[in-house]
Amino acid sequence: MRRHLQALRVGSGLYHASEAVSGAEWAQYVKDLDFSQNYPGIQGMSFNKYIRGEAELRAFEADI
Repeated sequence: MRRHLQALRVGSGLYHASEAVSGAEWAQYVKDLDFSQNYPGIQGMSFNKYIRGEAELRAFEADI
């Protein structure tokens, strides 16, 4: 469990070190961690953006 927690903390550090993290940057982060080799048992890792209201939804959809 400590190793799994470490993966989450490193992901948090990525967000704290960046003004914004793109989907491509997140995908590269996950790829570099090489979960199958370094964190056996973790089946997936993702992030979710909290969207507040219609305006943010439209901006988010335009961005992706």
